[in-house]
Amino acid sequence: MQPFILPEDTVLDIGCGVMTPTDGLVCKSILGVDKFERYLHEVKAKHPTIMLDVNNLDVFVDDSYDVVIALDVIEHLEKDDAIKLLANIKRIARKQAFIFTPKEFHTNEENTKNVWDMGDNELQRHRCLITKPELAVEGFARVKTACYPDMVLARWENV
Repeated sequence: MQPFILPEDTVLDIGCGVMTPTDGLVCKSILGVDKFERYLHEVKAKHPTIMLDVNNLDVFVDDSYDVVIALDVIEHLEKDDAIKLLANIKRIARKQAFIFTPKEFHTNEENTKNVWDMGDNELQRHRCLITKPELAVEGFARVKTACYPDMVLARWENV
């Protein structure tokens, strides 16, 4: 994402988790948002964080961040909530937004147990699939990447 994100950009990382993709990112500021307190405890040493459910993003005003990212997030929501999240992301992003999600739906119940050695986390359960055509309807275009062939990286640009 670094070629897209500029040093003067502000970034909102929704569902920041502990494996934050913002490590090493050069930007003006980053705010991490997650609902799982143990993740936030780990990430807060890297940048500011707040505990917030992705269904409560109305606390952010329109166009409040240059870039909004939600990597490995939407598949953990019910489909209606995932679509609402996409709308909120576009509302909050002043310039652009990025979504990273699986190409195919896979159950991952085993991945909810003792996640990252931080205890059980039902928030990690996969609940839906947002397809590339559905992302396109929402204005997100696929970004080519060879690094993760089973995933989709999609970008929305505020034009």
